[in-house]
Amino acid sequence: MKNTNKYQFRAKLPLILRGLAVLGMFAAILVIGIGFYRARNNETFRMKGFPTQLSEDVVGVINGYERRETEDGIVKYFIKADKATTFDDEHQELENVFLQIYDEKDQDV
Repeated sequence: MKNTNKYQFRAKLPLILRGLAVLGMFAAILVIGIGFYRARNNETFRMKGFPTQLSEDVVGVINGYERRETEDGIVKYFIKADKATTFDDEHQELENVFLQIYDEKDQDV
């Protein structure tokens, strides 16, 4: 009798798994449908074409500007300019620029 119950459960197992699979598919379709329903009124992102406005308020002027950027002791680049003007929105204008880029072995590229 004990073996019979075990075999009956084994015989019904494919039917149970098939039912769970169908329920899982319905749940997935329901979740996808809810997602589409909630997103129906979302507008796609469009960047507004406002004109660029850089500041004209000068914070500092440096004559003979030089900068060497290093990472872990390895030089990444060297930049040199005759004049560097910094504005209050933190953008810079450089005049007569020299730029030198290095690779991982600290050699000029």
